[in-house]
Amino acid sequence: MNSDDRPVWWLACLPSMPFPERSELLMATLGGFLGIFSCALLAGLTSKLGLPSLFLVAPLGATAVLVFAVPNSPLAQPWSAVLGNTLAAICGVIAVTLASPQVAPVFAVTLAFAAMLLGRALHPPGGAVALLMGLSPDLVYDNGILGICLNISLMTLALAAAGVLFHKFSGRRYPFRTTLSQVAPTPPQRLGLDKDELTELLTKFHQTTNLGAVDLARLLVAAEEEMLHHTFEGQACGDAASSDIPVVSAKSGLREIVRRFRLSDHAVLAVTDIQGKFLGFIWHKDVLSEMEKLTRPRLLSLQVRATDILRRPDFALDSGVPLGEAITLLVQTEREFLPVTENGNFKGVLTRSGLLNLILFASKRKAAA
Repeated sequence: MNSDDRPVWWLACLPSMPFPERSELLMATLGGFLGIFSCALLAGLTSKLGLPSLFLVAPLGATAVLVFAVPNSPLAQPWSAVLGNTLAAICGVIAVTLASPQVAPVFAVTLAFAAMLLGRALHPPGGAVALLMGLSPDLVYDNGILGICLNISLMTLALAAAGVLFHKFSGRRYPFRTTLSQVAPTPPQRLGLDKDELTELLTKFHQTTNLGAVDLARLLVAAEEEMLHHTFEGQACGDAASSDIPVVSAKSGLREIVRRFRLSDHAVLAVTDIQGKFLGFIWHKDVLSEMEKLTRPRLLSLQVRATDILRRPDFALDSGVPLGEAITLLVQTEREFLPVTENGNFKGVLTRSGLLNLILFASKRKAAA
């Protein structure tokens, strides 16, 4: 049977996750080992030191999967993990104390769901913690109400702490960003949406437990960048660079610089060395400042050279850089223009106004097609 003829329900039963990359597989496996090892080590230390004994419980394995395999998930964050498991343990204790053995497991899980949602600490292993209490009331009786709750809380805390330390070296962020201000550039600048509006979108599509507002912002920004790449596919930033910026030699005197500014409508001049390599820009306001310092204007060309007042840029775009990437960089740096070079030689500047014209032209061309 052709794959296109398969019924929809059969496709839904196939794997929905992509095959893991080798580095992700290694990191998740190593992290899981170190996380559970940390908990086992803590349990052994408390026993040797004569402290109240701590012990491993099965739901910690599920918590380890979230913390080390999907550390960006809202369900895996320390608040969700520690508070979620602790609330679930408390609910399990309440169920065992108040309900009959037959009803306690159901009662425990139901209470845990409500408590974790109200505490904004939804953590899937918490359901297993509550069920464990309901199915094994002897755990509560043997360790005491405070003892079993403290055990679950401290062991989960140890696991989350191991996750924080491990992910400092894994290349993943844990705890994950919790504020939009930590995303650069911020979504309000890029998207015109604030955190509340992004959260409303997630709520509308019932995705608040699967995705955070920051994750959604990052996806939208990435989609925006991908759209730009498609719009200007095949075009390099050298194709869009404005080449009408006046150029002066590094040895040019202030008199020559002033003359070039008088002949130009631009607020900057590009400066190159004797081989034509780009060195930086001279700004009109800097020239005015230098002129105010001079006591003998007739000696302008002798007292100040271009190299004395130029501003060297942090970087320059190579003319071969894809235009979509260049636009993204221009937006991220929040600058009016960026220098473009070809083999180190000055090619021109990439300006916001020029890019706006390109985008409008591309939209009209697409509409006409």
